[in-house]
Amino acid sequence: MVEFKNRFQQHLTVVMLKDNYRSASPILESATRLIQFNKDRLVNTDNNLIKDLECSGDNQNYPKLPFQATPYFNEFHQSIGISMEVESLILQGVPPNEIAVLYSKHASSKPIIELFQLKKIPFVLSKNANILTEPLIVLLLKWLNFIDRESREANSADHLIYELLISAIYRISPIEINQLSTEIDAWKRSNYKEKGISLGWRNYLNERIQGNITADFLSIESLNQLKLLWKHAELWIQNCQNENVGVLISKVYSEGGFVSFATQNEQSRWNLEVLHTFLEYAINQSDRFPYITLSELLGQIDSLKNANLEIPLAKRLGQEQGVQMMSAHGSKGLEFDYVFVVSCTENEWLPSNSNRYPYRINQLLLAFNKTIPSQNSENQEIEERRRLFFVAITRGKKQVQLSYFLNEFGKKTETLNPSQFVGESVENFTENTPDTANFEESDLNWAHLNILMRSAKPSLEEENMDWINQKLENFTFSPSSIRNILKCGLSFFYSNIVRIPSAPNEYTAYGNAVHGTMRILIEQFVGQGLWPSDKELIAVFHTQMNKFKGNFTEKQFFARTQQGEHLIPLILTNKKDIYLQNREFKTEYTLQSTIANVNVKGSIDKIAIDGNSVKIFDYKTGSNSRIKSDSNLSSKYSGEKPPASYWFQVGIYALLIKNKPDLNWEFISGGIESMTPEDDGSLPVWNNYYTQEHFELIEKWVVEADKKLKNKEFLIGCGDEKCYWCNFSKENSLVKHLPVAED
Repeated sequence: MVEFKNRFQQHLTVVMLKDNYRSASPILESATRLIQFNKDRLVNTDNNLIKDLECSGDNQNYPKLPFQATPYFNEFHQSIGISMEVESLILQGVPPNEIAVLYSKHASSKPIIELFQLKKIPFVLSKNANILTEPLIVLLLKWLNFIDRESREANSADHLIYELLISAIYRISPIEINQLSTEIDAWKRSNYKEKGISLGWRNYLNERIQGNITADFLSIESLNQLKLLWKHAELWIQNCQNENVGVLISKVYSEGGFVSFATQNEQSRWNLEVLHTFLEYAINQSDRFPYITLSELLGQIDSLKNANLEIPLAKRLGQEQGVQMMSAHGSKGLEFDYVFVVSCTENEWLPSNSNRYPYRINQLLLAFNKTIPSQNSENQEIEERRRLFFVAITRGKKQVQLSYFLNEFGKKTETLNPSQFVGESVENFTENTPDTANFEESDLNWAHLNILMRSAKPSLEEENMDWINQKLENFTFSPSSIRNILKCGLSFFYSNIVRIPSAPNEYTAYGNAVHGTMRILIEQFVGQGLWPSDKELIAVFHTQMNKFKGNFTEKQFFARTQQGEHLIPLILTNKKDIYLQNREFKTEYTLQSTIANVNVKGSIDKIAIDGNSVKIFDYKTGSNSRIKSDSNLSSKYSGEKPPASYWFQVGIYALLIKNKPDLNWEFISGGIESMTPEDDGSLPVWNNYYTQEHFELIEKWVVEADKKLKNKEFLIGCGDEKCYWCNFSKENSLVKHLPVAED
């Protein structure tokens, strides 16, 4: 404005707008106090200009309610306080949509919304949603990845079918899908054992559709739906490489149940907008890149995710007539009877140090040691933020209340300061700093209890326990299933009872190739008193890699092949003397026995035999720092959680040998052989010598795993926000509705 005035001064007529028809006088007085701290204002360029706002309408008769700031102990306490204030206003007859909660950053709304939901306070929140995280698009992307992978290699996406079929958009009960999974697993094992062929879910489903296999556990409705869906799925796979991606996605929408589900769901309008936006994105990509393939489109989407970029779509959450939750930016031009400006802390309202260049340009510039002069000075940035704060407080008509908190959640000492804008707008704030708000113990306990219950561990419905009991008959643990049930019940349930195929990945595939190479080295060379050349063993490694080629991308396969070609000569250099010195080995040796009366079996990578003495080894291909950490029992181990995973695994193998007297073996030590070279080319080996105390510790955790199995604690998840199976159960509405505490 200053620049505009200077440029066109000769032609300007100045008209001062001082009449305000919105806000009560305490609000206007506070807003005036605040904005006077800005130097870059038109009124500061001309002494004849005076901008003191005056009440000039109905606002002259508004009660002079105080403009004040309330400090809270932490953000959680602030949420309780705001929810109580809002609840009180609504009980007094104030319409919820005449109340607004404003903030600088959207993250500030989350804890307040949680309390509003608990207290059943209606609210509406407007924000941009990333459709890539919307459940319908997450499911769609799984379908597209499945179609793409299967079109290139059959049964390479077996692990996705369970997650696709159990989705809420298909009316097949979870128990039917779980039984189907175990049935397919048994069928696959039987075919491999009897015919030596590896089959997958697709093979089974196609056989079932053709009537070659019966599945009495499926209802007629579920069977008919499955038949129709899978016929479409096979056509999508068949035509994938020759069809425009937009056309393919449209077919998946209509034939895959997406449109039907979206129109019948209570959020039908939003669901349809989400589907339309994604299809529009795919079509735009086709226009930009003619002949784009499904693989290329999915690659672009992966790039967006990896860069934390979004496909945005404006979304309104809550009830239209509810309390208005919005950012200060979003509130421009609006007005409300009562306004709460929350989280008025220094770090929330002051400008960040980095300039606002898009797409992380600052990090890019830093990487190349480049700088760009700031677009605004620090003072200009502060004045811009002050204007935004001015906008927030002038949205109120009858009363505006500010709030801030003094501590980061979980910390007891004061670590945060109120924004300088609080002190600038609240009269005599520095001289009369308000006391921190306190609550009744019952109010705090109620809020804590209900928030904890909302974030409780997910628990599955206990439907058809007869089927589960049948699967548990004669159940035999392995080291991995013991770890699963101790870590997360749902991980055990899906992996070891339902037996969902695990997702193929480059780490497991590379590890399997190295394991296979080591097995052949010992069985076909060392066992015959031979030692291969680099060329011979690299050829073996190539054969092993090709077995798992479908689990890699092209780049991953090339990189891992190079990694293995570098590793093989180091193996031959590091292992020759010790391997040829002790030529009696057993590889991938399966043992089954009992540990503390619990049935356990395991497959040991390598057993070195010297007379009756044995040493056991397990190969690992991860980072050496991780291998070392997981291979040793820490001196600080408290016993509250299971011990280090590799140490625990080898200890279980040792107990299986000790508890199998017919072997006539004396266990000496157990170790982890790293297949990841150090900088000097060495391949570390971590040997452990287990004491009786160690064995008792391992037995204790095996008994604990068995106890969880018998008590069916595998129907309860761990609750970790990063746990794949807990989140999978929540996203697919498979968990029980958690109870809500009564008032």
